[in-house]
Amino acid sequence: MKKRALGKGLGALIPEEDVSERILESDQILHLNIDDIFPNRNQPRKAFDEDKLEALKDSIEVNGVIQPIIVTRESKGYQIIAGERRWRSARKAGLKQIPCIVRTYDDLKRAEVSIIENVQRDNLNPVEEAMAYRLLMNNYQLTQNDLSKSVGKSRPYITNMIRILDLDEEILDMIKTGSLTSGHGKALLSFPEEKRLEIALKAAGEGWSVRTLEGLARKPRAGERTPRKIDHEVKKLEEMIQDQLGTKVRIKLKNKKGNIQIDFYDEKDLERIIKMLLK
Repeated sequence: MKKRALGKGLGALIPEEDVSERILESDQILHLNIDDIFPNRNQPRKAFDEDKLEALKDSIEVNGVIQPIIVTRESKGYQIIAGERRWRSARKAGLKQIPCIVRTYDDLKRAEVSIIENVQRDNLNPVEEAMAYRLLMNNYQLTQNDLSKSVGKSRPYITNMIRILDLDEEILDMIKTGSLTSGHGKALLSFPEEKRLEIALKAAGEGWSVRTLEGLARKPRAGERTPRKIDHEVKKLEEMIQDQLGTKVRIKLKNKKGNIQIDFYDEKDLERIIKMLLK
């Protein structure tokens, strides 16, 4: 199946195949000292499956590293842009050198490339992916529209991924390990915060589908009033502002007055939100 075309920016660099793995005519493959190479500090992928690394090591011992990794030159050595798993396995196999393609990227471009490479290979769990998107937005003052164009994902997809970071750590751990999906996470956001963990544990333990969880979220719970039309309108407004700002927003109304609460995660996130509000 043909992959969705990327937006402007990285589109020309990454056509229909895995990001940065396409060898260009201008590329030169160099065999660099493996000890002169180090991982990307902003690598979105935090967990590496040791069994898969061991299997790749066994393959490298027999066949060598067939596909060169992508690196960029730093003041001391080379930073990996794509191919960290191959580099790790090559070290396990005892290789002294590894085939590399050296390319020049600015900080934003290398962050985008690293994320896209991992996303296209399904290397990231949903929480790692969401954190990578938020990191890009915070570090480079990107809007969700900017990010959507850069990584080739729809804006609603970006919004929903980032929103799951509002869940408790225990729930995020369940999503990381695959007990729940990002779809479950999105549905859990519809429940009161104090109820989410209890419901998440039950959903994971009993194997509830996302649809089951969504149906439960829509069903009024015992003792609750049926939501008024204004509640739905406020919820819609919250979601519109959240889509724009890329963070959790709450609107509280009382006697035609009220307030808007906008969450931020750190100082950089606050700066990003303020810049967007002052545009």
